[in-house]
Amino acid sequence: MADRGKSAEGLRQEIESLRAELAALRETESIYQRTIEAARGVPYLLCFADGTYSHMGLGAKVIFGVPAEEMTRGRFLSLIQRTEVTDPEATCGIREYAKAFREGKVERYQTDVHIRTPQGEDKWLSDSAVPLRDERTGAVTHSLGILVDITERRRAEFERETLGTLAKRLTAPLGLHEVGKIVAEESHRLFGHDAFEIMLFDEERDLAIGIYGEDTPLGGTEPVYVTPNVFALQIVRDQPGVLQGKSRL
Repeated sequence: MADRGKSAEGLRQEIESLRAELAALRETESIYQRTIEAARGVPYLLCFADGTYSHMGLGAKVIFGVPAEEMTRGRFLSLIQRTEVTDPEATCGIREYAKAFREGKVERYQTDVHIRTPQGEDKWLSDSAVPLRDERTGAVTHSLGILVDITERRRAEFERETLGTLAKRLTAPLGLHEVGKIVAEESHRLFGHDAFEIMLFDEERDLAIGIYGEDTPLGGTEPVYVTPNVFALQIVRDQPGVLQGKSRL
């Protein structure tokens, strides 16, 4: 009876120890999750066998505009507009790089992804992941990763690049129309504008003189050149929104 008592006590202690370990593990996972979300990141676990997410962080709604429980691999791919490989050791394009990762030839997946949410918002995400392997075969079965919103960083980089390009393109002697066209091209590249107008203010003649303008025709997708506006400067002063409104085409 004594031996049985000792065995029961030993089993109880093992169970209590296991419970404590599981509780510690859950707390560690909770801390890990909160840390990632504090950094505006969303952790995920992707199963390659069926293309489903075994786990998707609750921050998915904020980043994707799609609730975590509704996010599938297909849904994520449908949001992607462009993917850039940021792995410094990569020497190939995204298709070959992704294939190499799934085959276990890449130990850390690193890309920047441009997405457009269902609400029409453009964002850039950093996607970093590591492969999880089958213990018996060594084959890659899952991708454990983190998606982080880097939109502001990418926008700042793009703005600096655009300003640098403008500085180079405007070094040669140019007429006002040519200057306006160059500024419009870079503005469209940066902001994707529907309408654009650059003006000079003539205080002596009390005029706001347009030197280059673009507008998107109704039903169109790209802005085209239009004859610039000329306003009495007082109208612009009194109505700051005078240039806003419906398409002129």
